[in-house]
Amino acid sequence: MAAQFESATIPQPKPDPVLGNIRELDPTAPVQSMHRLARTWGPIYELSLPGGNVVFISSQALVDELSDEKRFEKGENQTLENLREFAGDGLVTARGDEANW
Repeated sequence: MAAQFESATIPQPKPDPVLGNIRELDPTAPVQSMHRLARTWGPIYELSLPGGNVVFISSQALVDELSDEKRFEKGENQTLENLREFAGDGLVTARGDEANW
């Protein structure tokens, strides 16, 4: 049975207007920082970091839910078709019904 998760805003520590949440991460122990944040904010949380916001997942049930291939369908577009003509068949250029995808 698939885990059920409520649709809600992803929790996040209040970001600094300039630095975002960078101070939440200890550069000498980044993994331990993420574990601490998961204990505080739950199995999914978001941080504002240089370059943009990043969502962190720390629950195996949530990872399983997000990785369920039955929920994904690859869209096809002309750009991918053009790339496929040049680069050939591969993970990025495969069509949704092909084994490479």
